[in-house]
Amino acid sequence: MEEGFGRSVVLPDSHKHDSVLCVELADVDWDGQQEIILGTFGKDILVYKLSMKEGDVMVADLVWQHSLAHRIHCMWYGDLTHDGLSELAVVSTGGIHILQHNMEQARRLVIERLVHSLDQEEGDRLEPNDDNTCS
Repeated sequence: MEEGFGRSVVLPDSHKHDSVLCVELADVDWDGQQEIILGTFGKDILVYKLSMKEGDVMVADLVWQHSLAHRIHCMWYGDLTHDGLSELAVVSTGGIHILQHNMEQARRLVIERLVHSLDQEEGDRLEPNDDNTCS
């Protein structure tokens, strides 16, 4: 932490929700960057994405919001069902809620990444070796 706590980011619209009772960091959109997930006394789950803008300015965007019928006390993001995809477990005054990813979106992303990987692999095989010899 080079700068300590000298650099702060205000989470947009977070002031419109009741007290934050829990926070979880997780890569919920599978882009390699962790999002900030907040659970509030006001029954809301808020997901924020951090990004860097020009001039090394960090900004946060509210990218997803979901309301429950009960106050949220804690959350955990992990593979509860052992299917290779993580779920968000939310403990509220009304019980435990399990939020799962959209399986169609997951399927499309896996196919897209496999095609990209195969394209890269194919491109690597077509590039000539540095020593101008065949492999």
